[in-house]
Amino acid sequence: AAMHIQTCMRASAQKKRYMRMQRSAERLQACVRMYDATRSLAVTRRNAVFLQSCVRLHHARKEYAAKMRASVLLQTLIRLSVARAKHPRPPVPPRSLVPP
Repeated sequence: AAMHIQTCMRASAQKKRYMRMQRSAERLQACVRMYDATRSLAVTRRNAVFLQSCVRLHHARKEYAAKMRASVLLQTLIRLSVARAKHPRPPVPPRSLVPP
């Protein structure tokens, strides 16, 4: 009977050890899953930030191009008005005075 009790105790200790190992393995797997999720989230976030900066850059470039076009147009108009001031067109006679 004593032998049987010892065998049972040994089996119980082994079972406890096995359960403990299983729990720690599950905990480790959960940690790995968490780590993977965190990493993929970080990558996604980095990609999103990069995309946002690209969009902002694109908008800035578009705005800059529009301003440049406006400035070129303005300069052209200024040059035109200066040229007109220097060389005014001769006045066009009204149609009624033009001989047929």
